[in-house]
Amino acid sequence: MGALSLSAGFALKALSHDVCEKESSMNGIDDLVIVVDPKPTQRAFNFARMRAEALNGGISQYQAQSCMYSHQSSKDCLADEKNGFTYRFLGGAPGWEVLKLPPTVETEIRIYTDGETKAELIYNGFPR
Repeated sequence: MGALSLSAGFALKALSHDVCEKESSMNGIDDLVIVVDPKPTQRAFNFARMRAEALNGGISQYQAQSCMYSHQSSKDCLADEKNGFTYRFLGGAPGWEVLKLPPTVETEIRIYTDGETKAELIYNGFPR
């Protein structure tokens, strides 16, 4: 949690992207505090990947497409953001992408807006 100093004696502290409130510091300088909770998209994509791993035999038997392991590349697997986050991605035996093997599974799953408690499995089967 770093602080970004701004001119005029204000500091922007990254604490949340959802809530913004003003707080008085001990020396009387106002701070703009933004509370940064882990983004719903981060939780949603982790939840989607872990759900696919569980559905397909666990990590000893299944590995999701690489876009499901990096939040920066997760947008490549994000199919839709209506009514939550819908991810569509391929998977296969551990190492399938590195070994340039064809995927054996395609998963499409919607994680509802809170990103962690409710999911709808749309498809989990042979790549379409």
